[in-house]
Amino acid sequence: MSVGILSIPVLPVRFEPSERSEMTTQLLFGEQFELLETQDNWTLIRNQTDGYEGWATSKMLTMLSEEMTEKFNLYQSVFLRDPITVFRGVDVGELHLPAGSRLFVQGNRFFFFTGEGVTELFLENETTGSNFTKSLPERILQTASQFLNAPYLWGGKTILGMDCSGLTQVSATINGFQLPRNACDQALLGEEEFLSLSLPGDLAFFCNPEGSIVHVGIVCGQHQILHASGSVHIDELDERGIYSRDLKRYTHQLHSVKRIFQS
Repeated sequence: MSVGILSIPVLPVRFEPSERSEMTTQLLFGEQFELLETQDNWTLIRNQTDGYEGWATSKMLTMLSEEMTEKFNLYQSVFLRDPITVFRGVDVGELHLPAGSRLFVQGNRFFFFTGEGVTELFLENETTGSNFTKSLPERILQTASQFLNAPYLWGGKTILGMDCSGLTQVSATINGFQLPRNACDQALLGEEEFLSLSLPGDLAFFCNPEGSIVHVGIVCGQHQILHASGSVHIDELDERGIYSRDLKRYTHQLHSVKRIFQS
């Protein structure tokens, strides 16, 4: 099995092997993938983190030798928390890396893997530390709040554009919890709760008229929800669904509330 790693900040992953095809997700810096198939200038990959498959431009992928793959065991990994963190490398210059990017560490030194070897990266700006006095649900909600006003982008996972399940997935990943990529799969996790008993950090899921889950957001408490729709913002939430004050109407029908993250 051929394995690779993303060594650029972010890469679109598409439904079909074409630049005209829709972007279904993104790979973030440091995410590993398996090579499944090649077609002309495209590679079908499977993200090892969440199992999601799609097509990526072959020239933007870094493949790893078996020797380099084994070196992963010598390093611990960390996920970047700030919306954008700036690093500089001797051979790569300046890198602006999105939240959720994975770096490898030994002591206080940061590294990433290239096709030729391991390169050290030097931090250019301070990062926001984790507040481990907070519970996991509170930390995930706090992390998601960093993305307020980010524009909606189908398949997006960064401050420059993200979709609803990208927001929940990245916010969870940064805090050490892995969610599936799509809202309908995230909804299979956890225990269902009444909205009236929901807590900040619970996930609320929403359905289309046919009953299929098509949207997800993070309960904020006080009848509010943080979600990505048009942009990442906070709307009102009740038993009927999401009510937009700006649009003066309900925009999403409530399907269920799940407690996935435990305090």
